[in-house]
Amino acid sequence: MISRLLIPLAFIATAVGAPSNDRCVNARPLVANQPVDGDTSDANFDFNAQGVCGARSDRSAVWYRITGTGREVTVQVCTNNGKTTDFGVLTLCNSQDCKGFPAVNTGLIYDCAQNNTLDYRFVAEEQEWYYVHVRSDIGDINARDGSQFTVQYLEDENDPVVAPQVSSAMGLSAMLSLGVSSVLALV
Repeated sequence: MISRLLIPLAFIATAVGAPSNDRCVNARPLVANQPVDGDTSDANFDFNAQGVCGARSDRSAVWYRITGTGREVTVQVCTNNGKTTDFGVLTLCNSQDCKGFPAVNTGLIYDCAQNNTLDYRFVAEEQEWYYVHVRSDIGDINARDGSQFTVQYLEDENDPVVAPQVSSAMGLSAMLSLGVSSVLALV
């Protein structure tokens, strides 16, 4: 009986056409210095992130993920269709743990064609995940006409690691092979 109900529900959910990265748990991984195009047209509202990470955090949105390398990164977003688009960076899925968002959140249009981007800069700690929540004004909610945008994060691989991850479980033999003074300098 339950399987008869679930199969039609699966078809309905697929027919709606929500983007694959519509939920934080399905955040699309970003690669440093490689822009990615996205669209919020069929995205759902993320009520758990509502009002905690920027002015438009209660709008339809999609998710991207950055894996930190210990370097400073700059997340950039711009629109390709004239819609007001912005973002916030969260440190944990399905939470209200906001790392930050662009200081300029005035509803201006940051147009990709004019090389205008909305930016947020932070140090991404090694092996930590950061979730970029890109959202837009959708106007008529029934029209489902969201923002088409470009998102990327910039990172200079030649920059030194600013926030190294140091394991406190380093064994004595590893400390001796590195030299105790080198290990103490890391701590």
